[in-house]
Amino acid sequence: GFAEELSAAFSGAAVSAVYGSTEAEPIAAIAADELAASDCADGVPAGEVSAFIELRVVRFDAVLRHEMKEEEWSAAQAAPGEAGEICVAGGHVLKTYYRNPEAEKENKIKVGGKIFHRTGDAGRLVGGRLFLLGRASRVFTTQGGAKAYPALIERELLKLDSSTAGTLVRGRDGRAVLILDSADPEA
Repeated sequence: GFAEELSAAFSGAAVSAVYGSTEAEPIAAIAADELAASDCADGVPAGEVSAFIELRVVRFDAVLRHEMKEEEWSAAQAAPGEAGEICVAGGHVLKTYYRNPEAEKENKIKVGGKIFHRTGDAGRLVGGRLFLLGRASRVFTTQGGAKAYPALIERELLKLDSSTAGTLVRGRDGRAVLILDSADPEA
């Protein structure tokens, strides 16, 4: 993958992959060779959370509002290792949107004197390390009650020799539906 190519192109150099967004970067970082060697069992590793960020993983079923009390915010947190939406606060995290109060209400959560930014990304903290699971809006619960993370499935589908693209979506009846595009007309 790309992390392997970077490491090979700059052998002897410390190459890192940084996770962040326009509103908050960096959030986490990982050495490219560690990323390339990962089996992604817990998600795509983003590495250690920046010391300048306060990161929280919020349960998918939590009711989030633009302004929340400390106890409401605490109750919305996911258990250690549990997946949820990644939210961050810190000195370098964008606090407002220029002339866009609707985006601010949707993406910023005021808790006490802090403003948390909703990244829109799904992830989990495992042993103090951040793992990404794709966009939170694409995660769904299957008919059987399991969480489905399309980004992880898509990553695996690209490893198939005949696959050019693929995804996992929630069917109308709640079942997970796999969609696969193949370069092989016989597949």
